[in-house]
Amino acid sequence: MPSSSTSRRFDRLLFMAVLFITGVVQAADNAEDLECVVMPYRVLDLSSGVSGRLERVLVERAERVSAGQPLADLESQVEHANLTLARARAGMNSEVQLRASGLDFDQRRLARIDNLQAKKVVSVQDQDEAARAAKLGQWQLAVAQDNLRLAKLDTGRAEAALALRRVVSPFDGVVVERFKSPGEFVDKEAILRVAQLDPLRIEVIVPIARYREFAVGQTVTVYPETDPELPWQAPVTAVDAVGDPASGTFRARLEYPNPGQHHLAGIKCMARLAGAVAAPGGKSPASADAPLAQVVP
Repeated sequence: MPSSSTSRRFDRLLFMAVLFITGVVQAADNAEDLECVVMPYRVLDLSSGVSGRLERVLVERAERVSAGQPLADLESQVEHANLTLARARAGMNSEVQLRASGLDFDQRRLARIDNLQAKKVVSVQDQDEAARAAKLGQWQLAVAQDNLRLAKLDTGRAEAALALRRVVSPFDGVVVERFKSPGEFVDKEAILRVAQLDPLRIEVIVPIARYREFAVGQTVTVYPETDPELPWQAPVTAVDAVGDPASGTFRARLEYPNPGQHHLAGIKCMARLAGAVAAPGGKSPASADAPLAQVVP
């Protein structure tokens, strides 16, 4: 029979072998590709700022749009009429000219009466009335100028009221869905759904055991299902600070530039972290001292 010391030595070697194999298995698991999804950078449902009947929709599904481009209009005949009236009032300065002319006359009259009063030709009462008329003319001119400024401000208000009845694209993107057609009444309902495709957003599903491997700024190789032979190099822009206990995973966010919107969103992909071979214990040597992940907004 083997001695007790030999048995203990064998047990120690077996234990060390088990630890080594466990570390290798963990490293192999950590080096595996991770599932991910390529998504639009953002998706918005667009609606009008006010309720009303939809007059026209200027775009269709899958059509590309640019920032500030009109997409749909509500009926706005009343708003157009109000804007026309406001602009007409803002362009009328006849009252200002009338009051300015009256003030000029009153001031010249006051100057003449002051000269005559100095010669004791007119009474002090006449001088006071002329001074009163000149002062009143100044206030009348100020009122006319204030009314003109208010008319110009009213033009801005009419333009804003008209703008509320137009739906415009907030960014360069593509129309994903069209919910309404001309003639329908809308009240807070979405009219169109648009997506921003530059840059693309990539959500990587990562086991919680590998959370220390990911940090903002790291580069990840992404293999999209449309072109797996042409991988992308995308940086990590955000990492979840809270995991999902039900699935035992967390998410890391990547961004990939997509000028011209040539790449498709809404597809699956696989992601591989550069230098993902980990040391026993589940920590990557390159990221063991990585900073804590930032919270996804």
